Amino acid sequence: MPTENGHRLSGTSADPQDHARSDDALINLAQEKTGIAATEAAIKSAIASAAPRFNFALLCLGGFCFATAYGMTFLLPLLIAGRGADVAAAGNIISTATFSSVGAVILSGHLSDHLGPCRAAMVAGLVLAVTMFGFATYSDTGIWNFLLGFLLGLGWGTFYSLGPIIASKMMPADLRPKAFARLAGYMMAGIGTGPLIGRIAISSGFEDDHAFGVSGLIVTAGVASLAVVDRSTGLNGSGRLRSDKLSWSAAQAVLRSGSRAPILMIGVAGAVFGGLSSFQTSFAMANGVDFLVYYAAFMSAAIFARLILVTTALRMPQRPANFALTGLMALSIALLPLINRDPWLYGAAAALFGGSYGLLYSLLAGQTTDGVPDNHVSQVLLLFSLAYFVGAFGLPIFAGRVVIQSGINGYLVLLLLLALVNVVISAFRLTSNRI
Repeated sequence: MPTENGHRLSGTSADPQDHARSDDALINLAQEKTGIAATEAAIKSAIASAAPRFNFALLCLGGFCFATAYGMTFLLPLLIAGRGADVAAAGNIISTATFSSVGAVILSGHLSDHLGPCRAAMVAGLVLAVTMFGFATYSDTGIWNFLLGFLLGLGWGTFYSLGPIIASKMMPADLRPKAFARLAGYMMAGIGTGPLIGRIAISSGFEDDHAFGVSGLIVTAGVASLAVVDRSTGLNGSGRLRSDKLSWSAAQAVLRSGSRAPILMIGVAGAVFGGLSSFQTSFAMANGVDFLVYYAAFMSAAIFARLILVTTALRMPQRPANFALTGLMALSIALLPLINRDPWLYGAAAALFGGSYGLLYSLLAGQTTDGVPDNHVSQVLLLFSLAYFVGAFGLPIFAGRVVIQSGINGYLVLLLLLALVNVVISAFRLTSNRI
């Protein structure tokens, strides 16, 4: 009811338009809250989907950093000679690293079960960093260098085995072959970077031991990257039902499966790779070419194959691809006796070998885990790494006798025969599923 001055009494009914405006405001507020919630959900979903890729990128960074330490072994003869010892001392250090790396592959699964794969790989990285700093600072050429060689093999063998296992745990099964290839490509790039660090350091006027110190710092950065992966993925040792350790029963189960052929083939391919790389200096001197041409062409082709060509290769039928790549490996070795002081042919043969070997390694790694139950993936990868190390490091131990008795060309015949073994296995697998 109006008052004397014409104003409405308080408590009377409001204008209907006010109610409408109030309802619209509530609706708009609810829509805003719904939109914010949807945006937050989309952001969380994007972060969750991007997290595995980011973590895998950090794993590849760690692999690159750790691999520089292994690449520094090419500079050991120079370092040891500068301290008054002969080249044979460097060979003994590398031999020590060979045996410890094979042992590390076998035991790395046990360490992974105890600490978790990321933390076990971080321990391996710390061992590699200590090794690099040890070579940089300690000038003794006696037992200390053998201890450093032992630590080098221990650290490298452990990470080489656990890197693919970490990748298999963070990536779905259909992306594992590509992930293995990428990781191997970055590790190969790290191996090639090691000698490059030494060359830059020496050409800049620094001592060669400074290069080992720089490598130690790079490896330490790799440990930090794996620490981030460990924190974000939670791949620690507590509460995990899957075991990573390599047992006799697990090895038997794997070798009765379809994984046995790729494991056998990587052992043979590793022997060809290790045998060919170990005696390139002798081959180059005997044929009047620069061995740096081989390493540059091989590394470039292998890295390009694993990082760029592998996507196309993985879409191809795998068994015919294996046959083609093993044939190209054999062809590249057959070309080497024909170089006749021609650096271009020498580089072409090295590039052909690097590209075919690099792709074959990546394809075999993916085929090894294809169709394997999740509880055996780690054991398959450990056996794959073990076969590679036995082949790559085992043949050079005995190859010196072949070079002495038959010459470098006789040694190339041995490597060609080994390469043809893989050609025969690949051809047999084209027509039969028995292997």
